[in-house]
Amino acid sequence: MRNDGLCVPCSNGTRASMDESRRWYREHLERLRNPDPVQLYWSALVQRAVKDGGYDELLDVEKKYFAVCCLSGEVHNGGFQQFFCNSAGAYYRDALTGLEEMGADDCSQLLQKAKQVWFDFDDVPLEMRARRILLNKNSSPSRDSRSDELDRLFWKAAEALTGKIEHYAMKNKLY
Repeated sequence: MRNDGLCVPCSNGTRASMDESRRWYREHLERLRNPDPVQLYWSALVQRAVKDGGYDELLDVEKKYFAVCCLSGEVHNGGFQQFFCNSAGAYYRDALTGLEEMGADDCSQLLQKAKQVWFDFDDVPLEMRARRILLNKNSSPSRDSRSDELDRLFWKAAEALTGKIEHYAMKNKLY
């Protein structure tokens, strides 16, 4: 009577969150039982690239796949400036080649324009410290604004890029 015929979770408004928690837990257990092959491959590739033999030990197609995935993740997280600033910036050449091989011409052009914004016509340095010095030296409101616009354009192209990355991986039998 105190709850007008409702159970305690329904009467205090926690039923929906309890149901959502149960749904999430069931889905989480299902993912553990049936892991996504793409995620399994990515985890193994990162292990090999970063810890085991290192990036140089990867196959050419793996380097391009890895570089494009790193580029996409970095640009989505913090933009092209973050890509160049972090360790992934060392993979610029492989990312560019990978985008071209994947047929992601729009993303390839955006990457080249971002490179030009931050490094003019110079090569992208392989060493992170050298890249960071140039990024700081070249930083200006004008460059920041151009880079931000390129970030937005890349984000718009991301849905098509995801499909191209998956097609590239399947075509090259990566997973």
